[in-house]
Amino acid sequence: MGEVRYLKEIANKLNKESDELQGILSTVNKKLAELNLGLDVWCRFKSELLCKTGNGAWMLGYTKVQDDGWCIAVKEIEFRVDYVGTPEEEWHIEAESESISLLKAPREVRIAAAEILSDLIDALKEEAERGVKAIEKARKIADKL
Repeated sequence: MGEVRYLKEIANKLNKESDELQGILSTVNKKLAELNLGLDVWCRFKSELLCKTGNGAWMLGYTKVQDDGWCIAVKEIEFRVDYVGTPEEEWHIEAESESISLLKAPREVRIAAAEILSDLIDALKEEAERGVKAIEKARKIADKL
């Protein structure tokens, strides 16, 4: 039978861990800002907790947010899923909320975001590499003129 005292113990631990997570996310956010990437990148949450029934979910990204500048951010989306001749699903975003800083997001969103933070870092690296290649290609074209 569930007892309130056990709930109190886990609630205290959750609060402590959540405070520590906030510090971790703040540190990562600061380090990313120092890189001055200026790249807008988004990742889909994998957590079933944050994929609502129907066609709503959250996305984690790095973007410029009003009043917060470039930061790790989240936004809610509405989407439809298509299976275009393959077992892989393809998401089509039909509506999205305004992005907010992850540091201002609800606790459950911050916790779920922590699970895919490495995916966001990987996506930023890939986008930066893609940008460098595009600039190098443009430079070669300019040099040939």
